[in-house]
Amino acid sequence: MRGGSDITVKPKGDTQTKNAKGLTIDYAYAWSYGKGETLTILIPDAKGGGSSDQRIEKNAKNRISHAQSNPPTRQNDPNINQVMNQYVQASYWGEQPFTAGTVYFGAIIIFLATLGFILIKGRERWWLLIATILSFILAWGNNFLAVNEWLFYNLPFYNKFRTPSMALVLANVTVIILAVLGLKEFFSKQIDNKKKKKALYISAGIVGGISLLCAIMPSMFASFASTKDSMFEEYLGSSFVQALYEDRKSLFVSDAWRSFLFIAGAFAALYLFALEKVKKEYVVSIILTVLIVFDLWGVDKRYLTKDNFVKQQETAIYPTSADEEILTQVKENNINHYRVYNLSVNTFNDASTSYFHPSIGGYHGAKLQRYQDIIDFYFLNKNYVQNDLMDEVKLMNNPIRQFFKAYQGQVSANIGVLNMLDTKYLILPTGEGVKAYPNTEACGAAWFVPTIQWAKDANEEILLLDNFNPRQKAIIDAKFKSIVKPI
Repeated sequence: MRGGSDITVKPKGDTQTKNAKGLTIDYAYAWSYGKGETLTILIPDAKGGGSSDQRIEKNAKNRISHAQSNPPTRQNDPNINQVMNQYVQASYWGEQPFTAGTVYFGAIIIFLATLGFILIKGRERWWLLIATILSFILAWGNNFLAVNEWLFYNLPFYNKFRTPSMALVLANVTVIILAVLGLKEFFSKQIDNKKKKKALYISAGIVGGISLLCAIMPSMFASFASTKDSMFEEYLGSSFVQALYEDRKSLFVSDAWRSFLFIAGAFAALYLFALEKVKKEYVVSIILTVLIVFDLWGVDKRYLTKDNFVKQQETAIYPTSADEEILTQVKENNINHYRVYNLSVNTFNDASTSYFHPSIGGYHGAKLQRYQDIIDFYFLNKNYVQNDLMDEVKLMNNPIRQFFKAYQGQVSANIGVLNMLDTKYLILPTGEGVKAYPNTEACGAAWFVPTIQWAKDANEEILLLDNFNPRQKAIIDAKFKSIVKPI
């Protein structure tokens, strides 16, 4: 997808700005770090950690308790089980679509870096500070367009990347360098103890003060709402969302206290050295090393636990009843080619379906642009409604059409495209779990069509896929006329 799309229309035919080379700015900046999310470098759960956090029992106490004693608003909706699972597991509430884990530099590292900036008198501290700030600005992406929009359109090759938050790697390095140089200056005999203690007070007051204020007045420093919460309020009710906010607040406060205590421990070790109660640098270094290891190790274990280290034969994905039903039908009917559209998962970001079946979904960072255009137009656009869903004859013969008609506005799909992709089965969420439905209109692996409809350009080509019958015609861009020959 790095080459950009030929499409310059939106799904309803409206024009949009074309970015001829590279990614569009909206797509490239999708994983932009939020300005408020930057607090995670000091407080790891400032935005809830990762999207799929394994600490559900700790993270979701209020949600689980509330769900056990209160019925959701739309309890009979076929999607309610999926929504409830997402609700219980929703840990991350930052501005990125999702994330595997928090960007945490370490509370003690931040404290030592601040100390270093105060004590270092050479030019080093300024270029390290500038590099750190630049790293944050780049990571903010579309949250700081005053700089990043210009860079996107003018810096060579910059529009080929799509994860601005990766720029925080630079800040991680510069902050560590500041911390190490700061500790070197603190141990130097050229600085008297009075200046050392003053620097300690200032750095502890800044970094420790922020952590303490976050712990005792969390609402001043963080919002516990997310743009994704509207779905939970719609399906479950406002009281469920309030329970979610309480869980988020609890996570935030807990980690703020955690960071404060680690900073207090580091401050105590350095203060004793400044008072000459501890006279050996290596003793203080060992204490700081142990504290830093405990700090970082504790956060790392949230995402990489002993459960991640298993023997190969112990790792298994178990088929659902819908998977087993499809596999049975495929075997009994000797079906050689088919695909599955699984709506019980996040179809185009989940690869679990492909473990058992050929799937139209899944995820890869470098997709075919034309396939992504179809996904955006006809599968992810919930405003899209296929006109012939109102055809009573077709509705009668195909339960798939009945489903999409019943849930138009919530779930979208172009059935002609599904048939073209040989989507013989759909897995749909129901009130009783997931169920497989056959699509009787799927075209198969290959077929002949009686007619070709030529499209004048890529825009018309994709718009003509709306309400088309792939068995009756093929739609081809006119620029390929010279290579498409009749049979």
